Amino acid sequence: MPRTKVAWCKPMSHSPALSSSASPCPTVDDVVMPCFSVLMELELHFARKKHAKLNSSHEALSVIQEEILEFQNEVFRKRELRDPLKMLSELVQVAAMCARTAEDLGLVDVKGMELETLLYGRIAGAK
Repeated sequence: MPRTKVAWCKPMSHSPALSSSASPCPTVDDVVMPCFSVLMELELHFARKKHAKLNSSHEALSVIQEEILEFQNEVFRKRELRDPLKMLSELVQVAAMCARTAEDLGLVDVKGMELETLLYGRIAGAK
């Protein structure tokens, strides 16, 4: 099985007003490569729509542990049988569930955040 390479991007430091040719993620041969943070925010968005709010720290821990176990199962496979995209997918889900836990348990304030804030990590209204 050929090894799949995944590109990572650095946190954005440019203007949120992106031109049509600009991308928050790196490109290789004009193909946009996924940024971990963007993948995580998309996963978080879909998880919010699909699943109810986490009601307790115990429930949240259980969900996070399940996602870590799924990543672990892939890691414990023989190197040549590992699926890098599956590994990435599980890591994205772990990160999204950690963020969701912080939000659902009221550890961070997400009220009034704009989409730009969620996707690019900027504080709404900050210069």
